[in-house]
Amino acid sequence: MTYVSGNYFETLGIGAAAGRVLLNSDDMKAGGSQVAVLSYGCWQRRFAGNLNALGRKLEVNGYPLQIVGIAERGFAGVFNGSPADAFIPLTMYPASCLMRRPCGTLPTCTGWLRWAG
Repeated sequence: MTYVSGNYFETLGIGAAAGRVLLNSDDMKAGGSQVAVLSYGCWQRRFAGNLNALGRKLEVNGYPLQIVGIAERGFAGVFNGSPADAFIPLTMYPASCLMRRPCGTLPTCTGWLRWAG
């Protein structure tokens, strides 16, 4: 699982194999967009490529997110050796993290945040 910005897919030129990718509007308000995009590989492994995955719930640390899309085939993130199974709006981190901090706050240690580019 990787927390990403709303323009992550657009910036990288990555489209959706099915459904849609994350949008800027998914990343506007802390805890405001309870959606996720699966990697193509995860979709194949967990759902055997069945489009019924779209609209289903994905639970992240006890927090339900709706699967809105599947990333295009071959894309599993930008960090080699660390493929992501799901992409979640960065603004969902405070609500879905294990630390359960109040919505809108980030931990003082941001070791969980990796920068690319």
